[in-house]
Amino acid sequence: MSEREFIAPGDVRWRQFLARTPHDSYHRPAYLRAAAAQLGGAPCAFWARRAGAELLVPLIRRSLPSALGAPDTWSDAIGPYGYGSPLFTPGASDELARALLGDFAEVGRADGLVTVFSRLHPLLPSPLAALRAHGEVVDHGETVYLDLSVAPETLWRQLRSNHRRDIDRLLRAGFRLHIDAWRHLAVFAELYAAAMDRLGAARSLRFGRSYFESLVADLPGSTRLVLVRAPDGSPAAGAFFMNCDGLVQYHLGAVAAEHAALSPLKLCLHGMAMTAQSLGARLLHLGGGLGARRDSLFHFKTGFSPQRAAFRSFRMVLHRARCDALVARLPEPQRAAADAGFFPPYRAGS
Repeated sequence: MSEREFIAPGDVRWRQFLARTPHDSYHRPAYLRAAAAQLGGAPCAFWARRAGAELLVPLIRRSLPSALGAPDTWSDAIGPYGYGSPLFTPGASDELARALLGDFAEVGRADGLVTVFSRLHPLLPSPLAALRAHGEVVDHGETVYLDLSVAPETLWRQLRSNHRRDIDRLLRAGFRLHIDAWRHLAVFAELYAAAMDRLGAARSLRFGRSYFESLVADLPGSTRLVLVRAPDGSPAAGAFFMNCDGLVQYHLGAVAAEHAALSPLKLCLHGMAMTAQSLGARLLHLGGGLGARRDSLFHFKTGFSPQRAAFRSFRMVLHRARCDALVARLPEPQRAAADAGFFPPYRAGS
């Protein structure tokens, strides 16, 4: 027999599960609340237990696009921005992992879920064979992380030579690093918004001041704000980090247009690496390129460390007939994007 159901962020079973399972900030109820408010959905998790093993899948449930004309009882779910992958309690066998995922599929299907999309965590274990038994695991590329157990001198030496040169140049020019610059949170939010405007970023990436404020308030002691100020006092770059049991995530960052040529974000990231190491953190995860591509962003991050991790996503179609029916309702240009592999396919172009 198994216990299985969707639970709300305030459910004690969520906190109890995390207390005995390696996890990241992306799995915490407070993060789900903030991410759901940004995306426009309902935060929840699927939880199941059988034979002593447990599964937790953090999710944001969403109504389907109104243009598709789907019944109100149909919905889909996505993992939160970042790496909120399905988690299993330590020691769960492959057989139990498959059974627990089967519980997820069965309960989700009965509850009207058409599809589920989740990004797998590059630095936490995922039972790939069990996941593939219930959906598709897609390899996207690599992410970059720093091993903070090395000596501080090694963190400096492993920087790409132009990264070291640029950091030295910034410091000589009078740029200054500020760790835990919380009184400047509004300044960072404005800096981030301006950067997203320049890049023409999607709405899902336009995190506002209230988003950052909610993370700071609801994840006490687990967030860090790093700011670099130019010699004239103007903000040159900023970065927002989250720490969970020694695993530090570079969550979001931005550079002021007028200082971009000097690469002040290099000072932000190296400064945080040194600070995190001094506080006993084990790893600093920088993430990958835009859309996991080997682009200029990925190249920039590889200049900090030789360490790489695989980035994958997990895709489940719980109602194939419903999914196909929704795709059939798409206009032709969007259907072409769906055919190109967008997931879930009926949201292509939306």
